[in-house]
Amino acid sequence: MQSLLINDDTETLKRIQKLKNNKQQLDTRIEKLQDLLVDGTIDSEAYSKTYSRYTTQKEDIVSELEGLKMSNTTFKKQFDVAFDALDNFKQTYTESRIEDKSILISSIFPESLQFDGKKCRTPRINDVLRYILQIDKDLPKNKKGQISKNMSLSRLVESPRIELGSKQANKKPSTRLVFN
Repeated sequence: MQSLLINDDTETLKRIQKLKNNKQQLDTRIEKLQDLLVDGTIDSEAYSKTYSRYTTQKEDIVSELEGLKMSNTTFKKQFDVAFDALDNFKQTYTESRIEDKSILISSIFPESLQFDGKKCRTPRINDVLRYILQIDKDLPKNKKGQISKNMSLSRLVESPRIELGSKQANKKPSTRLVFN
């Protein structure tokens, strides 16, 4: 993640520097344009058109610069807040109300957890969590394909459906009540 941030940050800094150079170039052109008007080299109509074009370009550059600076700092702040929340997850969980704990657990396990008294299982783990757990390449390979020895994969439960009748359905079992 850090490398992605650094790489993205480098690209953003390059873009910011390019925009600053373009802004400086436009400032220089506006100064030269003013000098040409004062010297009488160009008329006021040509000056007005060119000046408005340069100022429009400059305003676009300034607004893009502000957007880049704002989005970069906002993204970094959100990223820091997210990682602080992950660092304090245990404390947040233990201090939360029951409803909040349910929300926290459902953010990790997108489908409901099923408890059988001793174990709990889920049909699917959050994809982000699964990728995070698979990042560590130094873990020994497990033949069962388990991410962790403390986690057991459960089979997906089929959705309920109507069963087709079988040959045995024609026989009348002794527990069946028949009304005449």
